Amino acid sequence: MMKAREWQDCLASWDYYSSFNFIKINIRMKDRMCNRFLYKYSKYNIVIDKSDLEIILYNIYSGGLVKIEKQVFDLINNVDNITNKIPYFELLLKNGFIVNKNIDEYQRVKKCFEEMQLMQAKTYSYVIAPTLKCNLNCVYCFQKDYEKKNQEISNAAIQNIVNYLDAVVKKSKRLEKIKITWFGGEPMICYEQILSLSCKIKECLQKSNVEFETSMITNGVLLDEERIKQLLEIANLNKIQITLDGDVNNYCLKKCTNSQIYYKVLNNIITASKYLRTIVRFNADKTNYNELVELSKYLISNCQKDSLRIHYAQVKDYNDCCELNQILLNDYEYWISKEQFYCDIGQDWRKGQKDNLPRFNGKSFCGLISKNNFVIDYNGNLFKCEHYLGKENKIVGNVIDGLYYNEAYRESVGLVNDERCKECPIFPCCNYSQCVAMHECIKDVECSRFENQLKIIKEKVRRYIND
Repeated sequence: MMKAREWQDCLASWDYYSSFNFIKINIRMKDRMCNRFLYKYSKYNIVIDKSDLEIILYNIYSGGLVKIEKQVFDLINNVDNITNKIPYFELLLKNGFIVNKNIDEYQRVKKCFEEMQLMQAKTYSYVIAPTLKCNLNCVYCFQKDYEKKNQEISNAAIQNIVNYLDAVVKKSKRLEKIKITWFGGEPMICYEQILSLSCKIKECLQKSNVEFETSMITNGVLLDEERIKQLLEIANLNKIQITLDGDVNNYCLKKCTNSQIYYKVLNNIITASKYLRTIVRFNADKTNYNELVELSKYLISNCQKDSLRIHYAQVKDYNDCCELNQILLNDYEYWISKEQFYCDIGQDWRKGQKDNLPRFNGKSFCGLISKNNFVIDYNGNLFKCEHYLGKENKIVGNVIDGLYYNEAYRESVGLVNDERCKECPIFPCCNYSQCVAMHECIKDVECSRFENQLKIIKEKVRRYIND
């Protein structure tokens, strides 16, 4: 990518940035559009920097970035009906700084997500929790206070899940792959049941030539080399995620366990990296940054490097715990520390990404809004999000009767319908707007994350310009 050159203060020639490349534009206005078309200033324009002479403007939807004279900015920002007679009309239109007046930009974003869901029809994803029991007691766990945590999946429930997936395969003509993530509680408590269910699912899918692969989110305590090999062979396991919270003292404090467990998990991570992709999730807060840096270096030195991935994660307070809330990083603090973290451990976490600016790409990180993603508990109940496990009012169906199409389902399958989101300038890339479960955690009248996210966007754009 070409580095930034100094912008020219000239109406006839100016420098333009986009999220993909850097172009020197010579403007020659051409009347290609009829005057009967009227345009408006995009609601997703963000002023990055401004002075009495010039404005740096970024569009969060298109990824367009431009430096223009203030009089041009005032012209497009303060005019009700913009025509093609304004300076730089074609460039401003092409890169989303102005849009046709008839376009509802908010609905356009939501529609793109709906189209993205349709494109995923070839792959169905399921999160299966064979139990909500756990052998640790993490202070931040969103399942911490759930009732009925002592049950495990039965043989009858296993067969019902297999029958359900078999029906899904027969009904969907385009289906090519089924992905399963083993979850909990701690899924390895039901290790034998996972092997049994995997065998039955594989046999079922092979008849229809549908691919089958699994991953697992585990605390790593019950892993060992023999079990990893069996999971690879029988469950088609290709990825595993294990969480750490820092050094031995921090780990034991936050997971309510002992040092023997901590060192056992470390060894299991090293072993796992020899066989499959191993993601180590570091739950970062205000107390453990230096520990996580040193722990990362230790793992990088001892694990199979091609298989290891370090994920620097932000902890959320799902249980409204005052003590925990005091040490949590807000969005901006987390982003700053994340940038520094990967620098300190000598890894470029953005390697391979063509564009590290925050912009709308039509994709969502959240399986909740995907029509092809469901969570199945040990009783065969269906949910739309793993954060809803254990909540009876969030059940959207079961593997025997199928979907209920009830209120819980209708609330889950779309984006958040919030009046604040309709006018929010960062809506196209706001993760929380895409996730109903996360949105429910916002208890205040105003969106507490807006200012932090806007601050992050502006800082990322400034760094991009100066890179």
